[in-house]
Amino acid sequence: MSAMKFVTQLAVALVAVGWVAAAGQTAGAGTPAQKKIKVLGMQIEGADLSAKDKQDLFKVVRAALGSRDTIDLLKPPERELTDEMIDLECIDVDAACLSRLGAKYKADRVFYSQVDKGTKGAYTLLVRVVDVKKRRLVHNATVKIASRMGVANGLEQQVTKVFGESAGAAASKAKDHGFIEIKANLEDAKIFINKEFAATGEVKVKRKLGKYTVEVKHDGYQPQLFTVEVTAGRTTTRVVTMKGLAGGSGPKQGAAAAVDETEFYETWWFWTVIGVVVAGGVTGIIVATMDDGDPSPLGNASFSVDPQQAWRDYDVLGGQP
Repeated sequence: MSAMKFVTQLAVALVAVGWVAAAGQTAGAGTPAQKKIKVLGMQIEGADLSAKDKQDLFKVVRAALGSRDTIDLLKPPERELTDEMIDLECIDVDAACLSRLGAKYKADRVFYSQVDKGTKGAYTLLVRVVDVKKRRLVHNATVKIASRMGVANGLEQQVTKVFGESAGAAASKAKDHGFIEIKANLEDAKIFINKEFAATGEVKVKRKLGKYTVEVKHDGYQPQLFTVEVTAGRTTTRVVTMKGLAGGSGPKQGAAAAVDETEFYETWWFWTVIGVVVAGGVTGIIVATMDDGDPSPLGNASFSVDPQQAWRDYDVLGGQP
């Protein structure tokens, strides 16, 4: 093989390798691996606790921290905390001291807890979490525990407050809840769930598993009442079309169907009919009372169709114009 041919094949191979590497970087660019937080969980401190109590409670903390996918749990120091503090020249278990301790063991966070016995069987739980790089406390809580049995639960709750729920706990809660979604065709329709006002027009709420009564109301429309069932991790959706009252399509039909409360004697048609009837009757009386030889009538009679002028009518004035 000539030197020129060898160089050419080598160049082609290098280019191919470069293409493969670039393709691999492009494929993985959209899904970078999430960096875990390195957490140093310290042994439980407390002068009133036995060695076994400390070990049992530390197992609770380790299990709680280890159940988080975002945490890389580090091995705790084998030495006593007081010995570590002496080496680090710490006076108190504060942010500065815990930050030095975390830096020594290459941690991002340090989780420190202390349990002290109080009065009447109660306990006090102290939890401190420090950001090693920033050298400051990100969590500093003192919690009163009513009994010894509640200390373990208190530790788990503090872990959740700092690092969020574990994947298992979140999945378990999802199995116990679902969603109700109601959409009405009117934006200002009122939506009630189990007789409690939820929203207007449209709503989506999280509820525990079970059946719920939904009512949608709007003035001038028939109320819609129905039942929905919430299933685990799913959304139950209902689209509601409101129907107008009395077969109408809304408030306009209801307004048009309103009863006219005007008294019958205040209407124009009443006085028109009365005027015609009275005028016809008086004409008959006048004709009946006229002399055969007298071509002139007894007098003039006038009637008003205006109810406000009725007092001027002939019969009201007793035959006097």
